[in-house]
Amino acid sequence: MSYCIDVNLLAKILCASPESFSLGLKDLLHKNDLRYSKLSDEERDLAILNLLQVLQRDMPVSGESRLPDWERGWGEILEEFERTGSSSALVPQYYRREIQPVYFLNDFYRPKEAGFEIRFFEVLRHWVAETFLSGVSSIYEFGCGPAHNLYALAKLYPDKKFFGLDWAINSQAIIRIMRERLNVRIEGARFDLFHPDTNYKLNPGSGVITFG
Repeated sequence: MSYCIDVNLLAKILCASPESFSLGLKDLLHKNDLRYSKLSDEERDLAILNLLQVLQRDMPVSGESRLPDWERGWGEILEEFERTGSSSALVPQYYRREIQPVYFLNDFYRPKEAGFEIRFFEVLRHWVAETFLSGVSSIYEFGCGPAHNLYALAKLYPDKKFFGLDWAINSQAIIRIMRERLNVRIEGARFDLFHPDTNYKLNPGSGVITFG
């Protein structure tokens, strides 16, 4: 059986009213084609087994020692963004491009199309922006990475000012190209959350976001 994240299901997920959704959000939800189907019992068992195997591996520990990994990852995006100038190059590598089972609504499902994860996130991000950020004059993102979120918000609110903060130098390089080539009102700054700059000031009337 096939299912779809439609307006009513999205409202249930967000504990919101369907009537509160903007036309832009509804259009994005329709365009992103968030169809999925339930796994068979055998497929579900295999998905759980694969997950357990992943959890048994030695997982990298997050911390200050991982900075070179982030520089390398954002450096790959920087190189592709410089080469193509396309905003699609900004999507981080950790979003799965292929069709794989996803855990969603207390069960495992198979998306109908590749890129389900990032396309669902785009819908959630749009809702967050319209719900919490429409009235602010500036938007700051801490841990912005390749600034893909800020770029999406800048398209939604082109008159606002955007600030991307990240500890990786390549993040600021991406933002500089974004400002010069895509005409986004954005500035980048290095900000290390392990050693935060307590003198860094936010503009009055600003909104702050971070995604993890």
